[in-house]
Amino acid sequence: GRPFGIKIHNKAITESALIPAIIAIVADQRKLKSADKATWTIDAIKTMERFVYAVENEDAERILIGAILIMCYASPRWDDLHHSPPDLWELVRGALFGVAWQTKADRKRRGTKWSRSRGSATGLDWVEVWFALVKATLDGPRDFFMFVPKDDYSGFTDAIMEYDVFVVAVRPVLS
Repeated sequence: GRPFGIKIHNKAITESALIPAIIAIVADQRKLKSADKATWTIDAIKTMERFVYAVENEDAERILIGAILIMCYASPRWDDLHHSPPDLWELVRGALFGVAWQTKADRKRRGTKWSRSRGSATGLDWVEVWFALVKATLDGPRDFFMFVPKDDYSGFTDAIMEYDVFVVAVRPVLS
């Protein structure tokens, strides 16, 4: 069999600047441009953790902020979290485990697994609190993360939360 890859024996190609130029272009396009990415400060993370932990805040608001923290710490995209049924989540001593179905990476048989450590910037176990809040919204198995909160955040509607609605719903809570 042929080894993986192709050996080029044409000197006109191997000694030209073409191959290094292509490699440089591909490498530049694949670089993470961190200056273009918005990040949270550690103080903002701590504030969000305390918010989720605090019982005086509305449960719907706490679930929204917890979702932001999950996406920050565990790094699932919204679509992954959206297609992650809470009835399949498992909270163990050190982590929260979930599985996302119908994600960008087509993994119909196994799903895309994700996990989130129960460590925190504040020392509060907000993950356990958030897990309980989300589980309390379940009235049986479902194939999505959450419903749209009511306008006053006192509970949830029957509409399934989509990304554009999530962005609008979370803005007042973050301000």
